[in-house]
Amino acid sequence: MGRDLVRHIADFVLEERANGRLRGGARIPSRSELMRRFGCARATVDRAVERLAQDGVVESIQGRGTFLRAAAKARRHAKRALILIPDMKELRPDDPYTYPLFLGLLQGIGKVKYEVEDVDRLTAGRSPVQVAQDLKRRNVVLYWVRPRCQMVPFLAAAVKAGVPACCVHRDYQPAHVVDTDNVGGVEKAVGHLVEHGHRRLGFMGGEFGGEARHVEQRQLGFLLGLQTYGAATREEWLLNSQSRTEARDFLRHVFAAAEGPSGWIVLGATHAAALIGETRERRLRIPDDVSVISFDDPGPLLEDGRGFTHLEQQLVDVGKEAALLFDSFRRAPRSRIVLNVMPRLVPGDTVAGIASRRGVD
Repeated sequence: MGRDLVRHIADFVLEERANGRLRGGARIPSRSELMRRFGCARATVDRAVERLAQDGVVESIQGRGTFLRAAAKARRHAKRALILIPDMKELRPDDPYTYPLFLGLLQGIGKVKYEVEDVDRLTAGRSPVQVAQDLKRRNVVLYWVRPRCQMVPFLAAAVKAGVPACCVHRDYQPAHVVDTDNVGGVEKAVGHLVEHGHRRLGFMGGEFGGEARHVEQRQLGFLLGLQTYGAATREEWLLNSQSRTEARDFLRHVFAAAEGPSGWIVLGATHAAALIGETRERRLRIPDDVSVISFDDPGPLLEDGRGFTHLEQQLVDVGKEAALLFDSFRRAPRSRIVLNVMPRLVPGDTVAGIASRRGVD
């Protein structure tokens, strides 16, 4: 409770500054006023003022009081990194996304001092403006790992307040972004299928995890790949849904037609499992009759445990590249930095040369 009060008192001073009620050189409310306002002990107020002083927001003059620093006296560039984690419980080695990103950040951060904080703890009971002013006071470069879409107002408020902020493995404006190259990765996958003779391709996507932006990027990569490598698709060979039922209905329709795609790109385990199930029912073999590339490894879904040919996101490298940009972020360039790390195409057992079935070229 005492720690929360310290934070709320500091937030109050920052809000007064943000609203223009306190300007540089103005005296902030006295200790006694703050004690009455927040119903707390003097020691709690002292800790709040001490925190503000350490962050260069206020300065105390003996015998006169505590005053808001003029902007010119504030520190110019951030000295520390703040890594925000969506859920601290996800920081375990078996987590496929948050943990490798965090590991990469630590590898790249070097000698820069850093803090790690849970997003829910930072934002609980606070408005986006309050959180933004707190981050500005703390004078940090913000690394927000896989922010949820409902956190975007907090992210936007932080950037508006002048906090250097980077989305790690997400793409939300107006923050800087270090992410997987979803477009280039899927375009590479299309090229791999074409190299094996597959020129009629199907695509199964959907808004997995609510990240529509990633799905849109992968769809764009698919369409660019068709254009680059001279492959073709049809509207009836494209699925944009994560429903297993819709996926099975879609596949039944495609495979019942006189001709269809010989190569597929699928996003995630749901669609990979649906595709395998449909091929088994029709006594088709993977990869002899149908070749498949998955974005991320969906696991050993083939009968004999053979592995999928898949695009592997280099998440440790994503985190590391974000950390290596610390100096660029802290100087708060006007231009937005966007860096995409190409996923690796991992050969597996689900792609082979074209077969003479299903009316393919």
